Parts: sequence; C-alpha cells; structure tokens
Amino acid sequence: MSSPIILTVNWSATSGYSLTPPNPDINNGGTARFTSPNKPATIHFTPTNTPFGASKMVPMGGSVDVPVGAAEYQVQYSIAAVQATTGVAATAGTSTVRLGVSSGTIKVGSG
Repeated sequence: MSSPIILTVNWSATSGYSLTPPNPDINNGGTARFTSPNKPATIHFTPTNTPFGASKMVPMGGSVDVPVGAAEYQVQYSIAAVQATTGVAATAGTSTVRLGVSSGTIKVGSG
C-alpha cells in the first residue's frame, strides 16, 4: 500500500489560500490527504460525482483522507477565503467578500 499524497492547504492574510502542490497527480488506488496547518478550509470540487464529492472541510491542524479509487479522471478544486462584512445597509444584513481564490486540477491516474 502506497503512502498518501499530502496536499497542504496554506493560508496567508495577504493572498488567501493556496494548495501545495497546486496541480497534483495521484496514482489510481492512491489516497489524497488534505492537511491545513494554520486555518480551517473548505475545498470545493467539480465535477461532484468523483470520490472527492462536492466539498471537503479540512480542520485546522487536522487532515482529511480521500481514497481516489480506480478510475482515471480529473477534478477541479477551488478554495476561497470568505470574509463577512456588516453594516453595509440596514436591510442588507451581512454580505461576504471573496479573497484570494485558489484553484487548480487534481489528476488521478492518466486522467
């Protein structure tokens, strides 16, 4: 059994999230291990019908394993920092601003 491929979600206040490596290749039957050492993160995936699903929440200091399966495919990912802002208008309530969107492609097999 091979070791998981470590995919580290990094956070910077100036540039938001990034993934290292940014466009990984994972062997069929392997495991993607997402880690997030300094801030919790939600990673969104497209298409949503792969073993990655629609999204994965990675806790700060923790990890999430995704067994990638035997099929060959590519999945797009997106990680966005969302900052809530308030007081825009009395009726507007809370709005959000997306900062430092990070995206890329995860390739499984020769997908």
